[in-house]
Amino acid sequence: MRGKSKTTELEGERGVAKTVSWVLYCMSCCIEKSTEAVKRLLDLNILTTLDKTLCLYNNNVLVVNYVVQLTSLLVLSTPTNMSPVIVANKTFLSHLLECASKCIRFSNHPLCPISPLIFDLLCILSRLEDFVSFIWKSGFFSNFPKLENKKSEKLKPTAEVNKKCEKLKLWLKLLVHGSYTSFGRRMVLTIPSLLDIIAPSRQLKQDYLILVRNLIFNCKVHPVLLNHPSLLDNVLGSVNADNQVEVLLALQIVYYFTKLSSKS
Repeated sequence: MRGKSKTTELEGERGVAKTVSWVLYCMSCCIEKSTEAVKRLLDLNILTTLDKTLCLYNNNVLVVNYVVQLTSLLVLSTPTNMSPVIVANKTFLSHLLECASKCIRFSNHPLCPISPLIFDLLCILSRLEDFVSFIWKSGFFSNFPKLENKKSEKLKPTAEVNKKCEKLKLWLKLLVHGSYTSFGRRMVLTIPSLLDIIAPSRQLKQDYLILVRNLIFNCKVHPVLLNHPSLLDNVLGSVNADNQVEVLLALQIVYYFTKLSSKS
C-alpha cells in the first residue's frame, strides 16, 4: 500500500508540474507582442512568482524551460524605461545563474538539455549594463574555464573534447554579449588566459573574433592585446577563411591593430 501511495504521490507531483508548465506557456502566448500585458505582469510582480516557481521546480526541466521562455519574452518586450525592474530582482537573477552553473558543472544534470536556452536568456539580459555588472560581481565567471572532467565518465577523447567545446561555446557567447558594454569589456580579460583557451578552436572562431574586435574599443586593454604573443597570428589566420563574416572581422581587427601600433 505504501508503494502504491508513493507512486500516486509522484504522479500527482508530475501532474502539478505539467499544469504549471501550461500556465507559464499560456502567459508567454498572452504577452507576445503586447507591451500592455508585459507592464501588467510586471506590476503584479511576476518576477517574484517566477523566482518561487524556479526554486520549487529547480530540477524539473519542463517547468524551468517555460520559466526561462517567459522571462526571455518579458525582457525582450519590456519598454526601456522599465528595464531596471528586471535587474532589480537580484534573487531571481541569482537563481537563474545557479541553473546555468549546474548545467556547466554537471554533465548529467536534468537541466543540461536546455542549457543553450538558459544561456540565451543570460545573453538577452546582457543587453542591460546593470545585469552585466551584476553577473560579473556575482562571481559567476569564476567557473570559467573550470569544465567538469569526472573520472567516472567513460567518454572517448573526441566526445569529451566536443562536450567541453560546447560548454566553452555557451560561455563565449555570453562573454561576447557582455563585451558590448563598457563594464563587460573591462572585465573580460580578468579571466586568466582567456584568449589562449578559445583561440585554437575552429568552432569558436567567429565569437573569438567578435570578442577581440569589441575589446579593441577599451583603451585600457590595448597594451594586453598588442603584447599578446599569438593574438595577431590567430586573427590573420581568418583573413582567407571561407566564412565571409570571419574575413570581415579579421580585416577590421588588423586595421585597428595597425592604427594602435602606429600610435604606440
